[in-house]
Amino acid sequence: MSNTPAGRSFWRASFTAILEKDDDWYVAYCPEMLGANGQGRTKEEACASLAAAIDLVFRDRQEDALRGLPWIISRTVAHRRSLKKGEARS
Repeated sequence: MSNTPAGRSFWRASFTAILEKDDDWYVAYCPEMLGANGQGRTKEEACASLAAAIDLVFRDRQEDALRGLPWIISRTVAHRRSLKKGEARS
């Protein structure tokens, strides 16, 4: 479904990661994305796991949204990019 290389996310956004230590593990969750959580032995592993979970939630929601569209509708991917300093919006 994506036009990006396999294994790479096409979502470009920042989310809050809440990290909690639970014995030898870190647990991470995102208050903006209910249902997305991750875990790891290090903070970095927990954040990477959370990022993967957020990506899965987005992909699942996209599939749900597109499932009911008639086949005749053209589908494309809209990419958001940041403007460079001094660049005008088009």
